[in-house]
Amino acid sequence: MTVELIYHNDMILTISSGSTMRDSIKKMAKQQSNIVPKLADRKKTVLRFVARMGEANIYQISEECKIRYSTAHSSVESLKKEGLLQLKSKILNKKGVPATFYGLTPKGLHRSIFDLPTWHEKIVIAEKWQDLLNPNVIEWMKFIEALNDQKTQEMVNTDIGSFLCCSDDLGFFVDVINDIFFDALLATMIEFNETYSKVMRTIGSFPRLKERLLKLLEQDIAWREEDLEKHRMMKAEFEKL
Repeated sequence: MTVELIYHNDMILTISSGSTMRDSIKKMAKQQSNIVPKLADRKKTVLRFVARMGEANIYQISEECKIRYSTAHSSVESLKKEGLLQLKSKILNKKGVPATFYGLTPKGLHRSIFDLPTWHEKIVIAEKWQDLLNPNVIEWMKFIEALNDQKTQEMVNTDIGSFLCCSDDLGFFVDVINDIFFDALLATMIEFNETYSKVMRTIGSFPRLKERLLKLLEQDIAWREEDLEKHRMMKAEFEKL
């Protein structure tokens, strides 16, 4: 027997009865890590610096990342072509020379969140660039942090990576990290004893998310009752034969 966990339209993680959720998530994460386009360490350093700064010019990038000016310039140009950085503003310096400042794009923010090593760092960057995120995403991220469940964090990060892959294939960025995305995750979490108790202990501090969970459960109960009634009717019909 297998259990299919549906996170969103095209993402299905199948867990066989002989495997664990942890093993399945690790396998999925490994598959996705091979698909997400790689960033050279130099470009990753530049992207992370801009993410933490808010905005930065070539000179700042060169100085703080300890790379040559020409290298900083080529890295920024490459990140712009990949849709991760964009021009934010031009300001005249003391000598009257315009300094161009660069910032993250929505895709660049998602890439930064995906690459950052800890969940807390992801939240810090998300809060700095919250205007690039869909509403309520930071609330969900803080809820996941409060759960303190590594498997859940890996699951979400893996899905973020999958959307980055999808965007590269389509040629434009697809941002579907929103309430519906996390609703599916929450519905999955409460199916497992390992995370169910953590959700029960944590969700009371997130009243809006608690209300969404209750609505999800109400809808699920109604669907199951309707399905059960259909089966009762079919059973009655077959008994008449």
